[in-house]
Amino acid sequence: MLRTACAQHVAWINQGLVPTFMSVNLSPRQLQNPDFAELVGDILRETGMSPQRLELELNESTMLQAVERTPQVLASLVEQGIRFSIDDFGTGLSSLSHLRKFTFHTLKLDRMFVADLTTDIRTRAMAKGLITLAHDLKLQVVAEGVERREQLRLLAELRCDQVQGFLISRPLPANLLVAGLRGVRLPRVVEWAQAPASDVRNLGQTLRDQRLAVPTSNTPCAQPSDVI
Repeated sequence: MLRTACAQHVAWINQGLVPTFMSVNLSPRQLQNPDFAELVGDILRETGMSPQRLELELNESTMLQAVERTPQVLASLVEQGIRFSIDDFGTGLSSLSHLRKFTFHTLKLDRMFVADLTTDIRTRAMAKGLITLAHDLKLQVVAEGVERREQLRLLAELRCDQVQGFLISRPLPANLLVAGLRGVRLPRVVEWAQAPASDVRNLGQTLRDQRLAVPTSNTPCAQPSDVI
């Protein structure tokens, strides 16, 4: 899967797509392989992908295992210039202390915080706290599962960096992505939140007509098949 993802990223760049991060989920089994960092380096060289454009995703349980058991593998990958993100943050049992034991770049806020963001003051306070903590640690924040405009508006107020969800588009096959993204300026979350409702509806309809997805941050980001 990693080799396929890297090759696809290079193909997108060659077709004129604005450079993005390619995000790939890691499993505990992969990180238990002492040669995994070397394998990743080989794949990057074979495909011609820049290591600075690869972001590896770990959920909290995988992060715990990796930081405790295979820190040398993680360190070797970071030395290559590869980025790391924590997926579904806030749902696991990991200690916040692990955030200072390893160099992460992105924190992906679990959709459970987004789902109740507009109706539950405690959820909103927790989301605000996590976003502030991440920024203090120099991490980018991605909110998962954004489906309603009001959620987007509140996330902009909380200074969330990026979002992904069905508000703009559902996940799409790679071959449908390039035409709609070539040369597109990527608006910030706050721009989406402040735009007239008609603009969001029109964009959503255009994307549905073209069956394309568009990121929602100026920061180049991962998973171009989803909304970020």
